[in-house]
Amino acid sequence: MEIRPNQQRTRTAIIMICAVLAIEIFMLISDYMQYNLLVEVQNGGFVEPTAAENNDLRQQILGFIYLAVFITSIVTFINWFRRAFYNLEQRMDGRNLKFTNQEAGISWFIPIVSLFKPYQIMREMFRKTEIYMGAQIKGYIPQTTPSLGWWWAFWIINNILGNLLFSMARKAETLDQLLDYTTMSMASAFIGIPLALLAILVIQNYSEKEVAMERISTQKSADDEPEILPEILPES
Repeated sequence: MEIRPNQQRTRTAIIMICAVLAIEIFMLISDYMQYNLLVEVQNGGFVEPTAAENNDLRQQILGFIYLAVFITSIVTFINWFRRAFYNLEQRMDGRNLKFTNQEAGISWFIPIVSLFKPYQIMREMFRKTEIYMGAQIKGYIPQTTPSLGWWWAFWIINNILGNLLFSMARKAETLDQLLDYTTMSMASAFIGIPLALLAILVIQNYSEKEVAMERISTQKSADDEPEILPEILPES
């Protein structure tokens, strides 16, 4: 059984999701500022050219930063996810598992399949881990993970909004279209914030189980070591 360390991947994934969370908050504030500026224009108010240029520059910079951080967070999350599932495969010798750690990585990139399979793999990972711990710890009570369903629901909603935003961004030319786009962008940020928090909760929850399983393995290894008898010196 080859268990590979996953704590560093856990920390990296959480750090990157925290970075996404911070940028989501900044983008929400920036979108609100842009919304107010657009409403001012719609109501016939005067907006200085410098203010409009600064707004566009701020939005562009935040957009580029968000894209880079978001993609990085996805990569680090999938790396953590694959390693966690791989370790579970090793502990259970691949028995009674419907999926593999390779599928845990590839499933995120297959159209249609990415809407349900990563969640199925994550759910199996949590469920089989509870079964494993129940078999190893006397009197262990299996735990449910309600945050898992909420996390995936917010992920799906966030993806739908992201696709709508991409489509709206290409068509946003009139003032009304820009207002609609900005409103949708704020809605996306409102979804992105709890999504990030739930993702962190899911990772932390499973990381605690990984630590517990490692402790169990270490204890079993110590118990299986042969007893070392004291050396008997010959009588002089």
